[in-house]
Amino acid sequence: MDHRKNKLMKLTTERKMICRDMSCSLIEHGQVQTSMPKAKLVRSYLEKIITRAKKDTGHNRRLAFAKLRDNSVVHKLFTELGVRYADHPGGYLRILKSHFRHGDNALMVVLQFVEPKNASASTKKAKSNKAVDAEVVDTTEVLVESTVSAGSEDSDKEKVAEDEKKDK
Repeated sequence: MDHRKNKLMKLTTERKMICRDMSCSLIEHGQVQTSMPKAKLVRSYLEKIITRAKKDTGHNRRLAFAKLRDNSVVHKLFTELGVRYADHPGGYLRILKSHFRHGDNALMVVLQFVEPKNASASTKKAKSNKAVDAEVVDTTEVLVESTVSAGSEDSDKEKVAEDEKKDK
């Protein structure tokens, strides 16, 4: 029985290098295409770093830099991703199955960031607010038209006559 937890069959330094490089690429580009075992490894590695990035302190920046070793990536992590996922409880990455690799038939996946739930809720809320505003405008126009037409009885008779012509 093989009880090793090393799924990639790599040395520790090689696994850390894979995690570091793929995490940096993912932060820079937003998504990465890789094999399933590597994606699972990188997801657990990077989600811990993103959780640290929620609180922008010097200590957390030093810890993130120790893992990623790239100043521009660490800066983007704390200024963009940390702010984006500040209220998100976890699960920052998703793995989408893509295809099987030609040659060894390994399952290829796309590893990408998830949009936070509060961001999608805020866009839905904004859309619903626009719809409510449009309804308010429509009802005010109807009220204005009804008050204007209430002043003249002749115009009401003309409207009734026009409606009857349309019905015929």
